[in-house]
Amino acid sequence: MKEIKVEWCKNFITKTFVKYPAGTGIERNLFFKMAEASGLYIAGTYGSSMSEALGNLTKVDTIMNNGEFAYNVFRLK
Repeated sequence: MKEIKVEWCKNFITKTFVKYPAGTGIERNLFFKMAEASGLYIAGTYGSSMSEALGNLTKVDTIMNNGEFAYNVFRLK
């Protein structure tokens, strides 16, 4: 398994969010698909460099629809 540095993940996160309008979020599953495609995230891993970077740079918001869970989004802090 290759070493993935937290700094690489932080750079990926900030560059990815620049592509979206300020204040908007990125749906959780979409973000992880993009991170996996970049080679910086391996599906099903917890406590990874990407997890640490996400914890430092983002917050998770839950989107509800008529009182029911719809999806989660990552938003920059």
